[in-house]
Amino acid sequence: MLKTKDEEINKIIARAEECREKYNKKLEMENNVKFDIDVNIGDIFREFFGNFKKLDYDNENNVFINYKLTKDELVNGCEKTIKFKVKEKDNKNIVKKMKIKIPQNVSDGQKIIVRGCGNFINEKKQYSDLVINIFKKGRRWI
Repeated sequence: MLKTKDEEINKIIARAEECREKYNKKLEMENNVKFDIDVNIGDIFREFFGNFKKLDYDNENNVFINYKLTKDELVNGCEKTIKFKVKEKDNKNIVKKMKIKIPQNVSDGQKIIVRGCGNFINEKKQYSDLVINIFKKGRRWI
């Protein structure tokens, strides 16, 4: 499954915390010693990779589109031009057209997030995300 930089960083942080907890339990049981560190591992990753926020796929302000690809396109990757409707600053709906690069080995049902390409959110003075749901052409719906 394709993951964004934020998802990968969150996964690494969670894994590091899990390893630290396991190591603490092992030390406590064997030597009655506890390994403790005052630094938040997330802070270390932010220092190297910059600030990151949790992805909010289901945010109602996001623009969601379904896009069908052939089996070859899913496996080999491709570049596609997509069209989608968004709400702009003046609250008017417009149709945007943009090229997106589909990476290799994308799975049926996977999401691709394009940050800042969705609807304009007046309260936040920023754009939401475009969420592209990838499906395999010829998929049978149950």
